[in-house]
Amino acid sequence: MLKKLLIFFSISFLFSQEQSITNLTVGQLTDGSGLIAVNYDLIDEAGIFASFNVSVQLSIDDSPFESYSGNLVSGDVGENVIPGTGKIIYIQAPDETYS
Repeated sequence: MLKKLLIFFSISFLFSQEQSITNLTVGQLTDGSGLIAVNYDLIDEAGIFASFNVSVQLSIDDSPFESYSGNLVSGDVGENVIPGTGKIIYIQAPDETYS
């Protein structure tokens, strides 16, 4: 059975509407690790913020979104993510989601 996986990013900032996530791509690694790689660029066009808080939420088969943190995610995620290009987050796929 094919499961549908939806990933939602949350970027926290106080004000300004000139931040964006661009060039977003998502794919499963083919090394058998069960990791999902999320590549993105975090752009702060105004240049006012030194860093952002980036979090990940998942929804599988239209279920409610679930926050992922701790050892389930790694890379450019969490507190103090510096804006720039070529950011990557690794997410451990939930059990039995991928083979």
